Amino acid sequence: GKKGRPEPGRNGIPNRIFRGRIVESLRDSRNPVRASVVGKRVKPDFRGNDQKWLFQILKGLEKDGLVRLESARKDLVVSLPQ
Repeated sequence: GKKGRPEPGRNGIPNRIFRGRIVESLRDSRNPVRASVVGKRVKPDFRGNDQKWLFQILKGLEKDGLVRLESARKDLVVSLPQ
């Protein structure tokens, strides 16, 4: 059969897996966490050029009501909705 486009992701890992990891990583945090810290938690080799990709995932999670985002300087601060 014809193969569809590969699922968007990083390092061969689909974004939906990262979405789950992000939400999971926030469950243990009582306080909001900077996006860059979340990035390192879910992708140990997180680099500056992953930031745009991470922000897109976070914005999608926010749209789905799974996280809350606040701007903080050149970063975002992420928390679970109350």
